[in-house]
Amino acid sequence: MTSRGTILVVDDNRLVLATLTDGLTRAGYHVIDADNGDDAILLAREHRPDLALLDIRMEGKSGFDVAQYLRSQQRMPFMFLSAFSDEDTVAQVKALGAVAYLVKPLDIRQIVPAVEAAFADIDAARAHAGDLPIEYRVGAVEDLNEAFPVVTALEVIEHVADPAAFLRLLARLIEPGGLLFVSTLNRTLRSLAVAKLGAEYVLRLLPVGTHKWRQFITPAELGAYGKAAGFRVADISGVLFDVQSWQWQAGADLAVNYIAMLERRAGS
Repeated sequence: MTSRGTILVVDDNRLVLATLTDGLTRAGYHVIDADNGDDAILLAREHRPDLALLDIRMEGKSGFDVAQYLRSQQRMPFMFLSAFSDEDTVAQVKALGAVAYLVKPLDIRQIVPAVEAAFADIDAARAHAGDLPIEYRVGAVEDLNEAFPVVTALEVIEHVADPAAFLRLLARLIEPGGLLFVSTLNRTLRSLAVAKLGAEYVLRLLPVGTHKWRQFITPAELGAYGKAAGFRVADISGVLFDVQSWQWQAGADLAVNYIAMLERRAGS
C-alpha cells in the first residue's frame, strides 16, 4: 500500500508513542517515532517528514524546542498533542504556528481526522503551487530575514494582540517603495451584524468565537498604525460579496470587509 505521507511522532510516554505509531500506520501513514526531543531533531534532519506530531513536556528538549527547530530550520508543519491546556501553553502553541493542538486524553479515532486535515492543507498548498516557483513555509514573521517587493497579510491583523507592532514587523520585510496589502474587517454596527453575529451564529459559516468585534480595525486606525510603521495608504477598497454572482468584488463600501494597499516610504 502506498504511504499517505510521513509523520514524525514524538512522545516520552512509550505507551502513547506505541499507540500513536500503530494507529497512524494502520491509517496508511509512514511513521517515524522518538521518545525525546534530541532524537526527534536528528530524525527530522535525516528523514524530512511531511508532518510532526509533538508532545510538549518532555525531559531535555521540549516539544516547543523541537517545534522551534522545525519551523526555523526545516520549515516543516507540526501539531501538538498534550495534556496541558492552560493559557500560557495555548499562547505558546499559537505563537509557534502549530497547524493543530489536540488535548489529551484522545484516542486514535480523534487524532487521525486531525492529521488528515493537516495533510489536506499541505496537499492543497502543493497543488496550488503547481509548476510555479512558490515556496510555502510554516513559520512566523519574526523568522524571516529577507526583504520583498510585495507582502500580503490577508484576514490576519484583526486577530493579533498588537496591530501596530504587527505592522512594524511587516515593515522590515518590505523593500523601500514596496507594497503591503492588508485585508481586514471594519469595526461598525454592520460588521457586528454581518461578520460576527450573522457569519458565526446565524449562518454558521465560521466557528463561534472566530472573531472578536472589538478587535476589528477601522480604516482610520489602520492608516495611523501604518503611518507609525513607515507606510502611507496608497489605495483602499471595500470587499463586497455579490449574492447574484456568488463572488467577492471590489467596491466603495468599506463598512464590513476592506483591503488597503500600503506603500513603504523610502528612508523609513
